[in-house]
Amino acid sequence: MALGVKAKYIFAWLAISSLLYFFAQALATHTYSFLVPLDHVIPFIPEFIWVYHTLLPVIVGTTIFTMHRREVFFNTIISLTFSMAVLAIFHLSFPSFYPRQGLEPQVTFSLSVWLVEMTRQLDAASNTFPSTHVTFSWVLYFCIKRADCATRWKGVGFLYLLWAVLVSLATLFLKQHYIFDVFAGVILAYISIVISRKITSRYQFD
Repeated sequence: MALGVKAKYIFAWLAISSLLYFFAQALATHTYSFLVPLDHVIPFIPEFIWVYHTLLPVIVGTTIFTMHRREVFFNTIISLTFSMAVLAIFHLSFPSFYPRQGLEPQVTFSLSVWLVEMTRQLDAASNTFPSTHVTFSWVLYFCIKRADCATRWKGVGFLYLLWAVLVSLATLFLKQHYIFDVFAGVILAYISIVISRKITSRYQFD
């Protein structure tokens, strides 16, 4: 597929998913909490904000530049779109809220802490279940395993697995999500992949 065509698809998905996300965020009320004792044990590590913000660049770069086969590309787009729709439904009908802790005053300037503050101003502590970051990162991992680059270079799949795990941990270490949010995100990603593969096989996107 041409790079321009793939770029149009992925940026259209990005625009629609962003609108849905912030629309749900504006309407969500702080209703449900999934806090368990283990959530309290997990430390706050602001440096994970850099991993957290790799999500969109990795999705865009991977889909445009590494997914050459139509089947793999559309499998990814359909998976992302389906999971996006399910996330919006959950965020509107089953809104949850993560009580964020205050940030400690810094003796010296920390770029990581500053970025966490900026992120929190943009991304409210609602719409936590399931985790959007976890869902999308695991969708990409499941999809990249079938791409040509992963077939040629065996380490590619492991790198994306490691990345998806780190993104998932980042949502916890930044106190953005509950542990339940992470598990729900992985499950939703897998369901999205199964459904999208049935669609792509039925309509022959290859």
